[in-house]
Amino acid sequence: MIDLDCIPSRDVLRNCLIIFTVATLLRSGSLLGGFIFDDTEAIINNKDVYAERPWTNLLFNDFWGTPLSNPLSHKSYRPLVILSYRLDVLFSGFNALVFHAENVLLHGVACTLFYIVLRSALPYNISLDRISFTAGLLFSVHPVHTEAVSALVGRADLLCAIFFNLSCLCYFYCARNNSSSLYTQSLFLILSIAFCCLSVLCKEQGIMALIFCSLHDILCTSQSILHRLLVLLKSFQFSSLCTELGKIQVKCLLWRQIFLYLGAVFLLLGRFWLMGSSLPEFKDVDNPGSFEPFLSSRFLSYNYVYAINLWMLFAPDWLCFDWSMGCIPPVRSPSDSRLIVVLILWVFISLWIRKILQWVKVTDGKILTISFLFLCVPFLPASNIFFRVGFVIAERVLYLSVGGICLLVAYSFQHLSSKVYPFAVTVTVLLYSSKSVVRTLEWKEEISLFSSGLKVCPKNAKVHYNIAKVAAEAGNVTLAIEEYQEAIRLNPRYDQAMNNLANLLRDQNSLDDAELLLEKAISIRPSFTAAWMNLGIVRASLKKYHDAEKAYLKALMLRKRYPDCYYNLGNLYLETKQLDKAYAAYLNATSLRPTHALAWSNLIAMLDNEGNVSKAMMLSKKALKYIPGEPSLHFTMANALGKTGRYQESEDHFLEAIRLMPDNPVYYANLGVLYHRWKKYEKALLYYRLALQLDPEFRSAKENVRMIEKVIMQERNIASPIGAE
Repeated sequence: MIDLDCIPSRDVLRNCLIIFTVATLLRSGSLLGGFIFDDTEAIINNKDVYAERPWTNLLFNDFWGTPLSNPLSHKSYRPLVILSYRLDVLFSGFNALVFHAENVLLHGVACTLFYIVLRSALPYNISLDRISFTAGLLFSVHPVHTEAVSALVGRADLLCAIFFNLSCLCYFYCARNNSSSLYTQSLFLILSIAFCCLSVLCKEQGIMALIFCSLHDILCTSQSILHRLLVLLKSFQFSSLCTELGKIQVKCLLWRQIFLYLGAVFLLLGRFWLMGSSLPEFKDVDNPGSFEPFLSSRFLSYNYVYAINLWMLFAPDWLCFDWSMGCIPPVRSPSDSRLIVVLILWVFISLWIRKILQWVKVTDGKILTISFLFLCVPFLPASNIFFRVGFVIAERVLYLSVGGICLLVAYSFQHLSSKVYPFAVTVTVLLYSSKSVVRTLEWKEEISLFSSGLKVCPKNAKVHYNIAKVAAEAGNVTLAIEEYQEAIRLNPRYDQAMNNLANLLRDQNSLDDAELLLEKAISIRPSFTAAWMNLGIVRASLKKYHDAEKAYLKALMLRKRYPDCYYNLGNLYLETKQLDKAYAAYLNATSLRPTHALAWSNLIAMLDNEGNVSKAMMLSKKALKYIPGEPSLHFTMANALGKTGRYQESEDHFLEAIRLMPDNPVYYANLGVLYHRWKKYEKALLYYRLALQLDPEFRSAKENVRMIEKVIMQERNIASPIGAE
């Protein structure tokens, strides 16, 4: 075997350091980013990341924290990635800088390992060393990698690539050391499969490491053995064929192949069992081409997508965070002009394969074979050939496939003159680097990320939807409404956009328009629980109480554990004076989510207003155990204590509420009322005035100030103060 031990160690170390340094420094801009796009759902909103959840949940839930047995699960099983998030949270909390720094370092490791894999896969000489280093350098700066590094969910691809490469390195050692002991070969073969298993636990495409190793062994490492066997088989020399099959090298090859495919079958069956023996279900908007009714249309659409992927790898100018919803319409007709691109794709692939076959016995053929394997094998799970995937194009999925193109480009540069070669490499590295830097900055914030998507896919309804969400969160309601309307225009069945637009219109008191949108959303997707709940809120605002109740109950029928819906149902019953039902609804909300501050506050205030102060006090203490830092609970409890004459305790809770939320004038005013009743007139006057500083139009505070001033001036008692509003 020709491995790293035969290569000058200083050269290997130097090149590894250069590649690692370039890879990490170039992506350092991502350290400025936060939790954006899918990061929020995968990390912030994923309960499996929190220490309160049992560690064992990681083994049975998908990447987003949904049980794999749930029909709504995406079946994306990545427990090692969630484990890494959980450890980050355990040691540094939700510090985005730590998360991003880890991604950057993992990318540096993955790039370094890619270079080492190439060095191990090819025989050593100065020319091949230069090709390997150039390919590794291009791999480290390639713009397509930006999403995998800058998006924290891309850690799945980084870890998958690291274990993929480690699996290959172990197998290469096993395949090229037939003279080693059986124990040594078995050890490295088992290590290869073990690393592949770890890769699968990071992302599904990790299983392709075994397929890559198998094909590399047959086509590169043991190519001469295979050639001899084929020659004997074609000439019907069966006695010689049997003799050849009895040789130790052939036996080792067969043993390795059997072991690899047994490992692959075991991993596939295990993965399928974890998914509940069912595949995930996707919508037609996620991957329109895969839902085409005719096989010919699906075939042409897939090939066009392959061509776009290949173009992105060579010239990564069209980069977008999402390629669904009309970004790439299906190819339905043989006269579609886009088929020219498909023709170019297959001409290119045919020439590539032809060169491999022509030079199969020489080093050039091995380089082209390895580059072809790196391009195609990791991409196969995303190709729609074996099963439907939930995307059209996903840049993260191309992380390993980038290596195939980088090796091909580096090999092509090798044929240039010694003067042109460094110039070509430098220009390419600089072009890729500049694009990577720009793309990294686009991933810094959601608004820049989504706006960049609009330049690439202006007809993508999801791009407009995400711009609308960001605009709404920033308070730009006008832009949000316009973008939601554009998203619905591009995709008239976009129920989520209808739901969000209806919420904005409801806040603007356009209740009739909001009701129409929500009714349309649930007609498109009858199981849309959030839309049913929001429809209930709108109908309650329109005083359609009976219809509102029906909408809430429908939402609860679809999702039994829905605390927000119970909270809103409690509000409906409170408004219609059905206090027992309101009590039950609020209690359900707080039992399902003990940190539901609004439900606790409304429940306690309702009991307090009904004169059931003792029960209100009991529930206040219970609520504060779950959310001791919730100011509204301290405020509600302070009011109840004040009514029972427990002024000192009431004062403590009012002051705590003010400490937690110092900009709420009602808290100051009601503390003033407490002091007023307590006959601490100077303090009452102080807090009334503080309330007026925050809200100069606070009517009851103004009236109480006048009353207090009369008391102080006349030094006599007056009637009880007017309660703050």
